[in-house]
Amino acid sequence: MNPADTNDPTDANGSADAASRLSRRKLLGGIGAIGVASAGAGLGTTAFFSDEASFEGNELEAGRLELSVNYEFAADQGIRNEQNPYWGQNGGGESGVVSSTPDDPATVSYRLDDVKPGDTGWLRFAFVLDDNPAYLWACGNLTGNAQNGVTDPERVALLESGLTEGEIDASKTDPWGGQLADALVADLVYRDALSGAPIGDPIASGSLREVLAALTNGIPLDQDGDPEAGLARACYPDGSSVTALGIVWSLPPTVGNEVQTDSVGFDLSFHAEQCRHNDGETNPCVAASTGGGYGVDRLARDPVWFARARNGAPNVNDQLLVGNAPANDGDYDATGVAWPDPTAAELTVTHDAGDGDLTIAVDNGVSGTVTYAGTLADATVSGGSNAILITAKAGSGSTAAVSDVRLNGAQASGASAVSSDDDPSGYAHLLIDDVDATADWVLTADVTLEGVGGGSQELPAVDVNVA
Repeated sequence: MNPADTNDPTDANGSADAASRLSRRKLLGGIGAIGVASAGAGLGTTAFFSDEASFEGNELEAGRLELSVNYEFAADQGIRNEQNPYWGQNGGGESGVVSSTPDDPATVSYRLDDVKPGDTGWLRFAFVLDDNPAYLWACGNLTGNAQNGVTDPERVALLESGLTEGEIDASKTDPWGGQLADALVADLVYRDALSGAPIGDPIASGSLREVLAALTNGIPLDQDGDPEAGLARACYPDGSSVTALGIVWSLPPTVGNEVQTDSVGFDLSFHAEQCRHNDGETNPCVAASTGGGYGVDRLARDPVWFARARNGAPNVNDQLLVGNAPANDGDYDATGVAWPDPTAAELTVTHDAGDGDLTIAVDNGVSGTVTYAGTLADATVSGGSNAILITAKAGSGSTAAVSDVRLNGAQASGASAVSSDDDPSGYAHLLIDDVDATADWVLTADVTLEGVGGGSQELPAVDVNVA
């Protein structure tokens, strides 16, 4: 059976693939900067107020949590003068402090233009917490990758890269039509807050676009500066931290005229959550919500990848499928897949950006893994972001439930479960929004299927679409 064969008229698809070496509670590293703090002081006083002791003539004051971020930006373009003896003109020597409140995230925006091959620069962020230790998260996103017109040498270089005259002309005024975000090389690294010296290996590295893609999906920051700590990281202490965060960028001398006149911009944000009474495993950089129906109408664009675990009776065997949507070309496995009734299993969908592999695995003691090794559709969204849609599909006499949904080991803010139970209309969905599917990522969830082995093909089932 071809994976395109289905009796589901709403079958729009999309899936994804990520770093399989991650445990489900360890979050991949990314990149970051400034943001929001929230205290949850009520939780901190519950046990105290429940005590049977009497407090007469005393006052109790709820704690607070405030985050301030000291930032420094600089770029070296080989330009020196008496007023600026150390750094070049582009963003040279800028510094300041950004503070946050629970309702008003602090944000730093950065813009690079007039960048020449051989130019370098850095951004550094140091943290001050008042007056509770906190887990920190780093978030960010690319806000522009503009062409800003096309010079004659740039046109020649773009034609040589494979663009047509029409595509080049259309990109002239496109805020997302440039090449600089892909040409810039960047590292996200921990740094010593006093000396500025780097600590350990980069948290993320690659093109500036790739580093920001990791940041879009959120990174838990570690006070000890361990880039592999993931969710098992150390809290940042009350007061000034000894570990800062840095982004170092450069435009290699080998880059040609294709980036002439181009510019890039990005926003960076930090979020803080007090360590007391919290586990630090809720990711504030991405949000999830639930609703009825398949959920495709909630997507900003058509699905591009899909992964499925579906009931095969009565026409075919139970199946795992993964591949491109909406064409439904991909790989599938029916011979090695079986869903006992009921089935309780762990679902894993991974995307490996380096290899371009898309994988679905269902661990129920019987079924295995399917990897799509063909050419994946381009999931890049100019001026926007991706979404991951998880649909629980059931009909009369069956149940499909998905719980403890995690992206890179952490729960998105908002919902983490969705189910459809004994319903003729049968569909409910969970939407994780504002993610970047082009980065490495891992989606995990606990899945329950009841009523398998009978009924119609694909009911019950769980679909994962990436748009």
